[in-house]
Amino acid sequence: PHGVVAIPVTRRVATEDPLRPACITVDDPYEDLAEAKIYALVYYGRRSYVDILNAYLERNLCSNGGVLDGVIFAMVKYTMEDMNYLIMLQRR
Repeated sequence: PHGVVAIPVTRRVATEDPLRPACITVDDPYEDLAEAKIYALVYYGRRSYVDILNAYLERNLCSNGGVLDGVIFAMVKYTMEDMNYLIMLQRR
């Protein structure tokens, strides 16, 4: 669903000496998360802050090859200009 085949991850392996654990790298396809939806929650208040963050949010959307299914904006403190900017972003 998100276009990820497998991601190399490092896993700790228990040994007889707890102070010297072993670590192995395995490819994990995260099959258990294949149907999971991933959303970013962003507290939105001022345009200047979200203006910088937006490029990263858009890059990480599934439609752009990322892992985010969507972005949820929680409105905190804003002006009408800030609100209009957010509406413009959502129409992209």
